[in-house]
Amino acid sequence: MSDIQMEEIEFLKSLLKRRRNGKPIPVETIEEILKERLYICELCNTRLVPQQQSDRKRQLHHIIPRRSSGNNKKENLMLICGKCHSCMESTIHAGEILWRTKIRERIKHIQDINGKKS
Repeated sequence: MSDIQMEEIEFLKSLLKRRRNGKPIPVETIEEILKERLYICELCNTRLVPQQQSDRKRQLHHIIPRRSSGNNKKENLMLICGKCHSCMESTIHAGEILWRTKIRERIKHIQDINGKKS
């Protein structure tokens, strides 16, 4: 197996290991977003209510996910309702599963053409 192929495998494996950044969103940032965006879901324009009502509770969605080096700055956050957030997350999750599958297939292909596993 060539050095380039080994490097590609290591890079692809590192992509599969990415983890989310666990830092909480600062309270000040949350308050700014709620005021600026008028407690309205940015996707369906529904007026957001206090946290007790599950499908219309206010949630913040990271545009660039934290696991992909996204940050907690307000420019990277969307104010959305729980219902829209669930829809987005399930779509994103399905895409990520496909993406991870493609990476694993690429690793296997490189290993197969070289007749060994690393």
